[in-house]
Amino acid sequence: MKALLFTTALVASAPTAPDTFAVECRGDTLHTSVSDGKTDTQTFDLPDQIFVFSESSNIALRAMPRRSEFENICAIGSSGKAMEFSPAAIRVSWASPEGWKAATRCEFAFDRSEATATMRLSFAWSETRRTETEWRMACTPTQVPIYTQEER
Repeated sequence: MKALLFTTALVASAPTAPDTFAVECRGDTLHTSVSDGKTDTQTFDLPDQIFVFSESSNIALRAMPRRSEFENICAIGSSGKAMEFSPAAIRVSWASPEGWKAATRCEFAFDRSEATATMRLSFAWSETRRTETEWRMACTPTQVPIYTQEER
C-alpha cells in the first residue's frame, strides 16, 4: 500500500463539472500475503472513504481529508491508467509495465445500482511471493469535499 500512497498524483481540488458527485464508503480491508507457499490472510476495518467522480472531466478521486487534497484513484505510474464510466459502473485500472520489480495492478470499481465499491491493489514479486489488498465497501451519496487554500 505504501507504493500507492507515495507515487500517486495529488490534486488540490475536485472537478466543478455539473456531473460531479461523491460517495462516502464504509467497509473492511482483506489483506492476503503469500510467501514461499505460506498464505496469511487478515481482515481490518477500513476507515471511512470519500470518492469523487466526474465523467465529463474523466476524473476519479479519493479525498484525503487530513491533507486537504485528493489523490487520483489507481494513478500509480505515469501512464497506462484506464477509466470507464457507464450507467452501471465506474471502473479504473492500472497495471505495471514489463520490467518492474513487482508486477503491480490496481483495480477500482463502483457499482452504481448496488452502491458498493471495491479496490484491489496487488504486487507479485514471483510465483511464490505476492500480496493483495482488497477494500470492500458499501457507499452512500455525500457532498463533494471542498478544501480551501488555508486548509492546505
